[in-house]
Amino acid sequence: MSRDALAIRTLPADHIYVWELAGDRNLYSAVLHNIAIINRSESRVILQSVIAELVRQNVSIQTRTFSSQELERSAMYMHEAQQQGLLSAYGFVFRPDLLLGDDNKLAPTTTLAPGQALFLGSHAFLIPMKCDGFRITTIAKDDGKRTVQGMTKLRLTEYRSKNTYRFPAHGTWYVSAGANLFSGHRWVVCQEFGLDLIRLGDSGGFYAGSGSTVENHYAYGSEVLAAADGIVVKSVDRFADSSNRLPQENETNQMYWKRLLATTSEWLVGEAARAAGNHILIRHDGEEYSLYGHLQPSSICVEEDEHVRAGQVIGRLGHSGNSPFPHLHFHVCDGEDFMYARVLPIRFSNVAVLQRPALTGYLHTGDIVSSY
Repeated sequence: MSRDALAIRTLPADHIYVWELAGDRNLYSAVLHNIAIINRSESRVILQSVIAELVRQNVSIQTRTFSSQELERSAMYMHEAQQQGLLSAYGFVFRPDLLLGDDNKLAPTTTLAPGQALFLGSHAFLIPMKCDGFRITTIAKDDGKRTVQGMTKLRLTEYRSKNTYRFPAHGTWYVSAGANLFSGHRWVVCQEFGLDLIRLGDSGGFYAGSGSTVENHYAYGSEVLAAADGIVVKSVDRFADSSNRLPQENETNQMYWKRLLATTSEWLVGEAARAAGNHILIRHDGEEYSLYGHLQPSSICVEEDEHVRAGQVIGRLGHSGNSPFPHLHFHVCDGEDFMYARVLPIRFSNVAVLQRPALTGYLHTGDIVSSY
């Protein structure tokens, strides 16, 4: 049986963007989002292990081995998710269209019948030096106890933007979610390097009073600026703001997040782009697109096909869509269908970070940022 008997498909497909954690220490991170292992042979195989290696000049620098027990757990969990329709409902996360196609079904165990597949979710790597890429190998046994292998490679690269981007707002802002590994953005390709930005008041807080209404929040109503010259390709203004999605009086933090998460699927399933609420998408040179999400109703002041300049006011920040509090979601991606496009790591040309006076331009979760 040939090595091609086991096909390995990954998301991303051929290269992964690294994220600079500490440039002065040459420290980066990379996330391998999804792996599908498909039995292309005519007989049953039993997966033994999957090995992901970081490689530099064909030398393995770091190895992550997924044992048969880990593979069993993943097989059971992802098979059940597919049976319940969750892989399709959250297709923008799992991309079964790319990884599995129409015919491949997930096996409930590590025993794969012909045409069956096993799915592994996201895994992160801390990279202490620049590496060339990943080498992923899967090892299995067929019915004759013969060893069967599959192998694929992915490049690692540091993305260089084709445009110069300016921070999309005035004032001082807190990065509540960035590309750090403890941020939910980093674990989804269509959000990976996105930013959630909250405006700070003079006191250093997010809101005045109890914060139980959107008007109490300093971010609410703030001007949103085009980050670079470009053409508006989407201008969506059909969602209401609501203070009901904010913490209510006498509601504990645990109660609030339980209530909020219970409604999240309503925004994400079906028309996934609804999660961005009122939003603007601008196309820039080199097929880069900037997204500005959760805008205030009736505040958008640009139209589709309109040319905008960097720094131009395009709308005001609101609380529409899947928003836990008034904030601006901003990212740059490589396609117009932003829930299925790939988010790109970018630097800002005009920011100062309170905690890090020596700045590369990348922003991290927890940064306090001012534009100039």
